[in-house]
Amino acid sequence: MLKCLSKLQKYTKKPQNSILLLVVTLVSITTLYQLGPFIDDPTFLWISIPSNSIILGVLVAFSIFLTVKLYQKNHFQSKSYLLLAIGVSFWFISELIEIFYHYVLDIDPFPSMGDFFFLGAYLLIFSFLLISLKPVKKLLNKKIWLICNIYFWNISILIHFHILWKFGRWRCI
Repeated sequence: MLKCLSKLQKYTKKPQNSILLLVVTLVSITTLYQLGPFIDDPTFLWISIPSNSIILGVLVAFSIFLTVKLYQKNHFQSKSYLLLAIGVSFWFISELIEIFYHYVLDIDPFPSMGDFFFLGAYLLIFSFLLISLKPVKKLLNKKIWLICNIYFWNISILIHFHILWKFGRWRCI
């Protein structure tokens, strides 16, 4: 395992602290949103609106700053971080559009212009992950990748089924 980490550190050139901060920010957003099904709507507003506007705004600024710094140093992953910056910006725009429709106009449009940005964000962030994990792909064997994928998909499916069960939307499936 130490050999794998030393090889990985050889490929990356010291943006580890920035990447760690980015991962912690994304995990904090996800953790806050996992509280949604367990609390009532007015209480969840105190979590969702600040996390959408403040945390995503900081994430957009941080990802743009990191992209510019990596591009100036001609880092090999500067293009993948450009995809991340654009994807996070799309995500931020879609959340602002959703907040505007839901809380200012008090309507629930489906589909809206925010859905275009939301789907584009997923595509760009997934592309970032594929490009940025290329150096790591050679270091890990296929069993570890398979176990990680199975774990990820099982957890995401369980979370979605729990949310559907909580809000009683099984008829939509």
